[in-house]
Amino acid sequence: MRYLLMVSCLILTVRLSGAAETWYVDESVAGIPSPDGRAWATAFSTIGEAIDAATSDGGDIWIAAGVYEEALVLPSDVRLFGGFTGSETTLDQRDWTANETILDGSHAGPDGSPANNVVIMDSIQNTALDGLTITGGLADGELAGDQLPDQNGAGVFARLLDESSYIARCVFRENACSNAGGAVYVTSGALQIEECVFQENYSKFYGGALYSELVNLNLEDSTFIDNQSDNNGGALNVQSSTLDMRSCNFISNQSKKAGGALELNNYQETTHIED
Repeated sequence: MRYLLMVSCLILTVRLSGAAETWYVDESVAGIPSPDGRAWATAFSTIGEAIDAATSDGGDIWIAAGVYEEALVLPSDVRLFGGFTGSETTLDQRDWTANETILDGSHAGPDGSPANNVVIMDSIQNTALDGLTITGGLADGELAGDQLPDQNGAGVFARLLDESSYIARCVFRENACSNAGGAVYVTSGALQIEECVFQENYSKFYGGALYSELVNLNLEDSTFIDNQSDNNGGALNVQSSTLDMRSCNFISNQSKKAGGALELNNYQETTHIED
């Protein structure tokens, strides 16, 4: 009995010591003295500062409502949560609809130009985007090869993610690219997307809103509105992937060639689509 009690205590200690630290961001408090990001009262004013602080040990970044003109590279074990007023003490107190937290790439590039990608998630694990609006990305690079961030995934460029990473309760609006995945480009690995809205995104070739290649993609309870591709898949283009799609809506999406809403190409036999 004593041995079992010691083991139980050891397991509990390990779990508690591994709990994620929380970092706080509020653009309205810019200029406060000595911000350390460890409370709303001493919050960072930019998301980039919080990511730098969280990079070594990981953590959850809580972001108050506002507009953040930043382009971000997300490391492993760091999760971004939007929808806060700046006083909450638990995640379930936030309201991502009423308290819109906007990542705006319109002027986040060099010399105030649009960012190629508002968020890059590359070769990482255990990460999340949750409760954010992502807009203004412009990946308009010249076509010079495959899987390049400067021509794909103007909102989010994601590559080699593991099954612990997800995107939820996000709005992708008015992102555009010169190749594939106007809002989100995901290749190699796995990704869960749920309760998201994709609206008025554009790609020149594939997937006006979302492009997936060589990915286990789970897509649930999401809506695609007024997205456009000049070629295939006005909203969604799935290439050589496994797709599990449930309860999604497609409204007024357009392509100039195949699949006004959705194009599946070389998809895996385990692909499942359900109302």
